[in-house]
Amino acid sequence: MIPQLPKIVEDADKFTDKILLPYSYLVGNPGKDIRAKMIRVLNYWIQASEEDCEKICEILDLLHNASLMIDDIEDRSAIRRGKEAAHVVYGVPLTMNAAHFIYFKAIDKLLDFCDDFDVIHEFLELMKTVHFGQGAELYWRDCAKEDELPSERDYQDIIAKKTTSLALMAISLLKYKGTNKTINLTKFVTMMGLNGQILDDLRNLTCPELQKEKGFCEDLTEGKLSYPIIHLINNKKIPNHPEKKRRVLEILKMKTSNVSLKEEVLIILEESGCLNYTKKRLQQFQLDIIVEAAQLGPNPELAKLIEAVKTNMVQKPAMA
Repeated sequence: MIPQLPKIVEDADKFTDKILLPYSYLVGNPGKDIRAKMIRVLNYWIQASEEDCEKICEILDLLHNASLMIDDIEDRSAIRRGKEAAHVVYGVPLTMNAAHFIYFKAIDKLLDFCDDFDVIHEFLELMKTVHFGQGAELYWRDCAKEDELPSERDYQDIIAKKTTSLALMAISLLKYKGTNKTINLTKFVTMMGLNGQILDDLRNLTCPELQKEKGFCEDLTEGKLSYPIIHLINNKKIPNHPEKKRRVLEILKMKTSNVSLKEEVLIILEESGCLNYTKKRLQQFQLDIIVEAAQLGPNPELAKLIEAVKTNMVQKPAMA
């Protein structure tokens, strides 16, 4: 005799709404939708249909939002987009499960959209690359010995893997449907990804508006080795470098919310020129992006993207 299925299984579709409450909570508080703007920039060059572009945006939004839930857990972030993070509201277990469920939902939509094995394989490999990049950052933050800490080049290589993969997925899927299948956009999206991450690193330490949304210098509470920190660690020309490096790493290991300790790190970064160095590197990245985009051809969608990510960089750290 076949056992009777529990009522919860019979009503699985209805119950899905309950197990995805953390995801629904997150997407109910949307961000700036930078990914959709980036996809439209890429599609202006590749020329897929608007319908296909929308489907690709939907697939990548699922992946991105699922990754945000996992990131907030891994980073112990209590705030996302100015509200409590999903795992704070619904707990870590349900939020992790919802994120993993959404990853598989994205793959379901990918398989409905595409039947080309090579494109599907590339997409899944890029999903692995995202996790590789995230894993490297977590290892450096939580497990690495001092002689294993990354150089600036190491940091850029890993960040490129982590931040560029979604854009490379978009390029692959757009080319599967679009008319311009030969244009090479890898360099452009790599520079955009690096610029975006390093800008986030700097803004987390210097932007009062962002700190109202996420909290005061939350990257320091996380213990994150952000770009200005990487420069401090590696630049032995900084006066009293061993002492400053030791003190900053000591505070990062505490993963502290203490404002005085975080302000101490900011003062070291400012006096050592690390914040100014980061600003100059960003200016160079942005010039390189403009040059690369010009070589790819005019793109009116690019101006909309730049406007969406534009921000004023303050000249000094934003003390609490």
